[in-house]
Amino acid sequence: METSDYLYLLPLIILAGAPVLLLLVMSIHRNYRLVFGLTILSVLLFMGAVSYTWSATAIPHQVGELLVVDSFTLFYLMLLGGAGLVILMVSYSYFSQSPGIREEYYVLFLTSLFGAGVLVASTHFASLFLGLEILSVSLYAIIAYTRTRLRSIEGGLKYLILAAAS
Repeated sequence: METSDYLYLLPLIILAGAPVLLLLVMSIHRNYRLVFGLTILSVLLFMGAVSYTWSATAIPHQVGELLVVDSFTLFYLMLLGGAGLVILMVSYSYFSQSPGIREEYYVLFLTSLFGAGVLVASTHFASLFLGLEILSVSLYAIIAYTRTRLRSIEGGLKYLILAAAS
């Protein structure tokens, strides 16, 4: 892998590092607003890195055997970032009204966003499968996140069984 490949992978590197950073912050100090602010900041950094990659580099670019960064990839990464911001705004108002532990949702959300980003940039079946698994495993937990409601646990379990059977 060349050093220029890291510039092309910068949006995905930001999405991969953001959940780790959130877990470190949560281990030091649990604060819902702080974690939400860092999540918004990481998605905005991700979108800024996508636009920088789009404007400052020559595309298309094959990164190794598994990923490609072209205009379609960058467009869909930007679309994922915009949809992610909308989902974050809606989920903030939802989780601010519910009691209990709420910070892990944002770690799961960023992990699912990373899986979707890998899925978008994949050109090989191995990277497609890896992105799909990262996305689906985090979505199992997001679906069953509100443990007090039986429907959410039932939905997460049904999704897990359906994915295991397929």
